[in-house]
Amino acid sequence: MLYIISFVFIVHFLGMVILVGILRGVGDARSSLIIEGSTIWLIGVP
Repeated sequence: MLYIISFVFIVHFLGMVILVGILRGVGDARSSLIIEGSTIWLIGVP
């Protein structure tokens, strides 16, 4: 279980770094909004 949870946290952390740090940092807020919104509503909510 610890290996699975640690893998999920690593993937989540890298996704946040890419979305928040890189994409929004260069001014591309629209694509990060689309990516975050689709993952929340297609994966998280159901």
